[in-house]
This record gives sequence, C-alpha cells and structure tokens, in this order.
Amino acid sequence: MPVYFIDENDLDGDNVKISGDNFHHLAHVLRCSAGEEIFVSNNREKFKVKIMSVLGKHIEARIIDREKIRSDQEITLIQCLPKK
Repeated sequence: MPVYFIDENDLDGDNVKISGDNFHHLAHVLRCSAGEEIFVSNNREKFKVKIMSVLGKHIEARIIDREKIRSDQEITLIQCLPKK
C-alpha cells in the first residue's frame, strides 16, 4: 500500500490535514472518500489514518495507528552498467 508523505505542520494531535499534490491524488485520481484508511508518514513515524472528510482543498483524517520508523537500517544500492 502506498505511503503519502506529509509535513510536521499537517499533524495536530491525532488529526491529520492532507493537502496539495497528495490531496489531488487521493481525492481526484483514487477518488478516496470518508471512511477509507490510508498510510501517511512524516519521515519519523508511519501512521495509519482514517479519512474523516474530503473538503474542497484538503482531506481531514484521524490517526488510528502509529509506527516508529527505524533509522538503523542499512541500504545497499547496486547499479547495472549498460553493455556499451
């Protein structure tokens, strides 16, 4: 399931406000509506949220579950070289 990245300013206790490109994608492309659950992150925590309302320029959601993001993971990136 995709995770939508939000700013710290979009969090207010257990309430989340989703706007901008994420709002457009969720409201107009995926046609999400009240009652649906999605995942958002602020790069420190991952939240499972339930959409409470889809308004004109933003979505209001409530946090259902929180999960800390571990920063001690090691990532290895491997690149393939083209033949010529």
